[in-house]
Amino acid sequence: MPDDPTNLPRGLEQRTIEHYTVNDFLTWASNYEPTTRLPAPYRYSNAGIGLLSYLVATATGKTWEDQVNSEILQPLGMADTTLRPTPEQQKRLAQGHSRAGQDAPRWPVFAWYAAGGLRSTAQDMMSFGEANLGHKEVNGKPVSAELIAAMQLAQKPIHLIPNGNKQAMAWVNNMGRGNPNLHPVIVKNGGTSGFGTVIAINPTKDAAIFIGTNQVGSQPAAKGVEILRHLP
Repeated sequence: MPDDPTNLPRGLEQRTIEHYTVNDFLTWASNYEPTTRLPAPYRYSNAGIGLLSYLVATATGKTWEDQVNSEILQPLGMADTTLRPTPEQQKRLAQGHSRAGQDAPRWPVFAWYAAGGLRSTAQDMMSFGEANLGHKEVNGKPVSAELIAAMQLAQKPIHLIPNGNKQAMAWVNNMGRGNPNLHPVIVKNGGTSGFGTVIAINPTKDAAIFIGTNQVGSQPAAKGVEILRHLP
């Protein structure tokens, strides 16, 4: 699937879930026809992840938000990670900036919100990193074996990317440009009109890092991988 739905309104403010609705998204997805034959080449797709969340919700009878809250956020004590921040949390939202340093508009909640809809903090992201490293306790709370197993399964490579890295379930295994002496660093980056972020883990060194920058076009992923590789 393409990165984003192809029938989106042009303006960012018109792409909110209130304007471009869940029905609009699912109608587009149900009529989508692949333009390439299988096996198709690698393609990053926010729309694909967004659609997956609705399929999981349909299969389980439980909304994506409820599943994330009950299975990940609450067990890990990630109280500041949410799709829709409270008024108190909104006061603490960082201001993003354009390439020219001007204030960027707030990133809206899209109909495919499972792909990048959550707002969070550095502390919460580090808790998520600890759990992905397999720590059996995070924020003083035990982490279930089931959650650890699910997280580690999501990190396992399932597809070779043309640049030599390996795609897992959203995570990417950075293979160090084919250097056999380097262990994989497992990475997920992200970016909006005003921010760039990365969370990365190095299981060999039991280390996690999160970097958030409040200017569009910043590329913290490479720096995060570099830091993890240089740790003793």
